[in-house]
Amino acid sequence: MAVPQLLGTLSGHAGKVEALAPLSGGRIATGSQDKSIKVWDISSHTEEGSVEGHIGNVTVLVALTGEIIVSGSADRTIRVWDTTELTELFCLRGHEGKVLDIARLHRPPNSSGVGFVASSSTDLSVRVWDLDAGAEVLAIRGYSGEECVGALVAPWEGRLIGARQ
Repeated sequence: MAVPQLLGTLSGHAGKVEALAPLSGGRIATGSQDKSIKVWDISSHTEEGSVEGHIGNVTVLVALTGEIIVSGSADRTIRVWDTTELTELFCLRGHEGKVLDIARLHRPPNSSGVGFVASSSTDLSVRVWDLDAGAEVLAIRGYSGEECVGALVAPWEGRLIGARQ
């Protein structure tokens, strides 16, 4: 078995990196406590650009396509970004606490577009968002006490699994 080796370091954020997402073309996106998202070329270890819009730490990144990512933040928002044009496509508001995780949901058969994501938050809710409509379609509440869903995964169509924090 080969021993893993450090191939390089990506330096540029002013705060700790909290989130990563793979992109197409040998690129990666990073989200940081400095409230920015940076796009990097992995082979050259260079920054391709940066986007800003969150006013809190970027806590989670999820790739929807090779170019489109979704970010969640301590500012209680979810934002959708085009990493090729380095532009924000839209912002989703609804959580009343820090966004902890985002899971891409399976699209219904024969549908087009980006589809749906689910998000969890310190507000003790899980919300489902239609990214093509740019709107919340479902809010699930009912977690008791101080525990919230800290991790989400959608392993197969029609199922969403959450783990308490």
